[in-house]
Amino acid sequence: MRNNDRSTLYVDFVHLLSKDTDLAEITLADFYKHEKSLRKGLQDFMFNLFADYARDKLFNLSFFNLPSTERYHEKIFCKSKKIEFVILKLQESAN
Repeated sequence: MRNNDRSTLYVDFVHLLSKDTDLAEITLADFYKHEKSLRKGLQDFMFNLFADYARDKLFNLSFFNLPSTERYHEKIFCKSKKIEFVILKLQESAN
């Protein structure tokens, strides 16, 4: 970013998903909720490495290769239904 005088970090969502599925899922589900923290982390990271460059810049994140939202919500819905099923089975076996 510094070499090209850029202020946006482009993140390949597929790469993020392969490295940290929890972070990827949280980012996809509630990006706007966590955007401020993600940008602050990027700002701090750039300032630690390149204090003179980062001093007067605002940094942004841009994600690409995102899954379709519909497919993602179907996946989350299926996971939640499976979890509900397991909880019901555990409750039945406890009774």
